[in-house]
Amino acid sequence: MAVDVRQVHVQQDQVGLDFGGGEQGGGAVAGELEVIVAAQDGAAVLISSSDLEELADLCDRVLVIVDGKISSMLEGAQLTESAITRSFMPLAAEPVEAS
Repeated sequence: MAVDVRQVHVQQDQVGLDFGGGEQGGGAVAGELEVIVAAQDGAAVLISSSDLEELADLCDRVLVIVDGKISSMLEGAQLTESAITRSFMPLAAEPVEAS
């Protein structure tokens, strides 16, 4: 039976997926290959990750979400690890109210 997949959601802590090759020693695993094939077949792949380098390397577009709202969209030449960081780091510079 063939399944027509249009969307795939991958979370950073998804068991068996290690796109960057990090702690698992590299190499594509079965689940990873399924995601890659789905993307090549035109499926939208949503990756939730805090690994900014991996996001910059793997993604065509990154949306940075802060407080439930899209704070920036990066794509093309704008899509770098440092640009992703700058997209949410100004919030860390906001003054904290004294209690």
